[in-house]
Amino acid sequence: SACNLSDSAPVSGDLGNPKSDFPSKDLVEDQRSDATKDVGLTDTGQQDLANSLCGNGTIDGDEGCDGDQLAQQTCTSVGFNSGTIKCSNCELDLSGCFTCGDGIVQSSEVCEEDNFEGRTCAGELGDSLVGYASGTLYCDDRCTQIVTNRCQRKFKEVEVGSQHTCALLENGEVQCWGRNDLGQTSVPSDRFKTIVLGGNTSCGITQASKLKCWGENVPVPLNENIVQLAVGINHACAVQLDGKIQCWGIGTDGQTSPPRTGNFMWVGVGNSHTCGLTRQGQAVCWGKNDNLQSSPPTTRFTQIVGMYNRTCGLSDLGRIECWGENIVNIPNGNYERIIGSNSFFSTRVCGVESDGQFLCSDSPSVNNYDPLHLETIKDVAVATHSCVVFETGRLKCVGQNRWAQVILPGEFFNSIFHEIGEDRFCALDPNGKAKCWGRFQGPPGEFSKLSVGDDFVLGLTTEGGLVFEGTPPVSPPTDLGFVDVSVARREICVITKNNKIQCEGSFNVIEPSGEFVKLQTARRGGCAIRKGDGSIQCWGQTVAAPVGNGFVDIRGNKKNFCAIKADGILSCWGENQWIAPTGNFSKFALSKNSNVALCTLQKGSNEIECWRSDGVKIQSLDLPSAAFSEISMGRNVGCAIGATKRVSCWALTL
Repeated sequence: SACNLSDSAPVSGDLGNPKSDFPSKDLVEDQRSDATKDVGLTDTGQQDLANSLCGNGTIDGDEGCDGDQLAQQTCTSVGFNSGTIKCSNCELDLSGCFTCGDGIVQSSEVCEEDNFEGRTCAGELGDSLVGYASGTLYCDDRCTQIVTNRCQRKFKEVEVGSQHTCALLENGEVQCWGRNDLGQTSVPSDRFKTIVLGGNTSCGITQASKLKCWGENVPVPLNENIVQLAVGINHACAVQLDGKIQCWGIGTDGQTSPPRTGNFMWVGVGNSHTCGLTRQGQAVCWGKNDNLQSSPPTTRFTQIVGMYNRTCGLSDLGRIECWGENIVNIPNGNYERIIGSNSFFSTRVCGVESDGQFLCSDSPSVNNYDPLHLETIKDVAVATHSCVVFETGRLKCVGQNRWAQVILPGEFFNSIFHEIGEDRFCALDPNGKAKCWGRFQGPPGEFSKLSVGDDFVLGLTTEGGLVFEGTPPVSPPTDLGFVDVSVARREICVITKNNKIQCEGSFNVIEPSGEFVKLQTARRGGCAIRKGDGSIQCWGQTVAAPVGNGFVDIRGNKKNFCAIKADGILSCWGENQWIAPTGNFSKFALSKNSNVALCTLQKGSNEIECWRSDGVKIQSLDLPSAAFSEISMGRNVGCAIGATKRVSCWALTL
């Protein structure tokens, strides 16, 4: 049934119908010892003799096996696809054999590769996985368990902070992801009715109407009878059941000192000001007023939202009206509710219609994201990244992703890439599908590698072709069979199926001759690993490579390179004369930041370590602690993929 699919224990007992018969007695007879042949024993005597001989390492009597002697039988020889036969009490034990891998769900299996017999994360069938909205199922390697950790749960609300995201599940649980240096994604254990984010602070009203906050500005002076909540960058306020407002946080401009009298139903907070809405629909503001953000009009409002230096209200006619710092392109329509962003980097107001469709001020990057407008929307949140919850409970986020704040729970990746020297990342999921964050969404197709340029993303398909998104400086080659690809600002270089380097672009570099297996472009040149001896050759205006053989991978930024050997030893070179750290590493990546020049995965533990350009290890970074399989670095952010295939990111600032 659906409720136990994700917790299924390995199937035992009924092994289904293997494709060929169990080994016959005639087959094992040929390998029996002469000790039991033609000796004239009675049936009872033969059985006693067989029992006494079981375990001597020789197949005797009616034994089907003995010890590691299996009568030359394997799982595949008796009709299964995989597994290992064991010998148990001198009888062949087939419990370790599986038909898994033939694409057909046998009686002993619950799934087969991509065959789930109609079951999906979204739950179209009665016995499907109820409680999920979307995602991808996968089958374990024995076909006895459907794994659901790539399914996305059904969400009710979503909120975005400056660089983190939180979403409320239908069961009241809260999941947060993104930047966590101040604990903004470390959710306390409880069930919530609603959540609100602002800056680096997260708060929620529990199902018991108590207030809980995490992240920055956590101290809360009240904990019950909360009916509405607003969180800003430096302070927060809550409306209590009795109509009183209480605020906490930084209050140097009076923003945390609400009127002692008044019967409020709503509150909105900005950076250094606060506005409350009385039950009569009158806006009352306090705090800083240098941009008239605390000077509301006399309009009757039904809702207000505070932003950095401004406030907006929804009139009783459904119109949006704002005061304070100027807002460009205020949505002009009749709306059911409004939302506003309150982060360090974004100030937007959006009008939400009755069907959930929305329009935002000064935000073409949000409004042009068609995927946010394809379905009926239940909730929406906007900042420099934006998220929506669709009516189905499915969640989607787009926009800036420096802290993995738009990578959803249930999204998993095998590899990650970035634009040289910039914080623009793309990744490949377990099926080779591309996903990018920021300017691009990812080219269509199945890829083995991505390379990110200034205005485009180029993918190397599993067939060795090239597919791009955006505007490359030149048309990529249209052949198939390419081995590797790397792009710089105005240059595209590939290794052809004949292992030759071919470059196209505006630098007019002369490619090196010979055969190569890996390459890395840079500013007006590049370096590559030769096929065979693993030596490195550079071309163009690139500094000469180190002498030596046996290199297996190469990475670089616009001016510097590092390469690694099979034994995990790093070598670095380039214009800035970076010094390679001492140690044994499995993976590495370079940034454009000389203070945090490169980060590595330690060979064996695969833990992250980061280094200065002089090869000295950095102790002061707040690095994620886990074992990782891939690593990538931009200008100010590093990201890595862990054993669970989830992306973790960290700051490259000391």
